[in-house]
Amino acid sequence: MDVVASFEYNRYLKDIYHSHNLSILFDNQHLEFYLCMNTNILSFFLIIIEYLNYENTKFSKSRNIGVFGDDVKDTGIPVSVWRYYLLSIRPETSDSMFTWKEFITRNNTELLANLGNFVNRVVKFAIAKYNGILPDFTMDEEDEQILTKNVNEILTKYLEAMENVKIRAGLEKAMELSHLGNYYLQESKLDNTLFADNPQKCAAVIGATINMIYLLSALIEPYMPSTSESILRQLNAPARTIPDSWTIDIYPEHKLGKAEYLFRRLDDKQFREKYGGLDTKPKQTKKKGNTQKKTGKKAATDSTPAAAAAANQSGSGV
Repeated sequence: MDVVASFEYNRYLKDIYHSHNLSILFDNQHLEFYLCMNTNILSFFLIIIEYLNYENTKFSKSRNIGVFGDDVKDTGIPVSVWRYYLLSIRPETSDSMFTWKEFITRNNTELLANLGNFVNRVVKFAIAKYNGILPDFTMDEEDEQILTKNVNEILTKYLEAMENVKIRAGLEKAMELSHLGNYYLQESKLDNTLFADNPQKCAAVIGATINMIYLLSALIEPYMPSTSESILRQLNAPARTIPDSWTIDIYPEHKLGKAEYLFRRLDDKQFREKYGGLDTKPKQTKKKGNTQKKTGKKAATDSTPAAAAAANQSGSGV
């Protein structure tokens, strides 16, 4: 609910959001009951989601399987990581599964290596090479025109997803924008050589990516508000609304803030053992050969008429 509300707020649609009832159900089996109990429905959307399971089993408080309440805080993992992962596997069309392996992998490969790397690389470079002051730049060259087109395509799809309450799809598009930023940096070869040999291109890359990061801070705010706040501190810029098309809103001579790490690597494997869901006892499989021998031996030594008849039937079937 807070994801949708935050998105609507950023779009300045508070009047629409508050004039309609956005209802979320946790199982489509409860739909009929819900409709019967709510005869005066004015819902703009009726959202039905499925179940979230845990490590190939179900959450169970009594058996200490799963992560509950204070457990999340006790892990020491930032809330943005939890929000990102849980929303990325949100059971919108079918049941989904929480696994620690995927949780840690997504933190390291998506949040840290994609989003975190993009923001940190650009901000640190701008501070080191331009003393944190955005240089004069232009978006008129072909590379930047193509970048603008690609950003707007992603933004349009993001808006469509969010307006249709496709939470997972919206998050995917936000992360796609970050991936596009990393690709643009790679293709532009942002490094000391570019800064020395082609200062105009280097300034364009920094100007473009700083503004991409500013847009990204708005797109991820409904999902990871604390991460968005960190980005805004680094940019030394106020929170912005989500636009219909990308515009340049941070101009030359703007003074950036200090660089911060958005995420850290997770590699501790103790979580599954601590919170359950890990089958620690190896399953013992019975060998068919031994079973047959024991059965045959018992049948041979059993002198009852029923046992003899069963043995004869078994023999005639071979």
